[in-house]
Amino acid sequence: MDRDIDDFLGKNDQIISALADRFRTHEARPTAEKIENYLRQFETWEQARFAIRLLQHIEFIDSGKIRAIFREYFFDQLTQEQRARAVFAILGGPEDSSSLLAYHCSKALTEREKPNPLFMPVKEIIKKR
Repeated sequence: MDRDIDDFLGKNDQIISALADRFRTHEARPTAEKIENYLRQFETWEQARFAIRLLQHIEFIDSGKIRAIFREYFFDQLTQEQRARAVFAILGGPEDSSSLLAYHCSKALTEREKPNPLFMPVKEIIKKR
């Protein structure tokens, strides 16, 4: 079984390297070796082939793209009145994904563009109401 996976990885080394290059902006900085190790967890080369196909169709959204998407939403979708009253809820704790997204989104705006405390945990929002 290991031999089949090794052969499969060898035949797909260009695809694996291209995936590593494509995901390079990720904080973990995936390498071809890390992707190969990920693929080795599958029991058959057929399963590994399917995993590669899934990886090829992932659109990775890095922090810069998150900021651009939020900035576009904030200025193109919200009216000035809505922006002045907007509060975006942080649903979890400091280590949850909503906190990380709030951090990156907050970096999309300058201090002058932030009308008020724009990102707040849900508990704080409820206390203020």
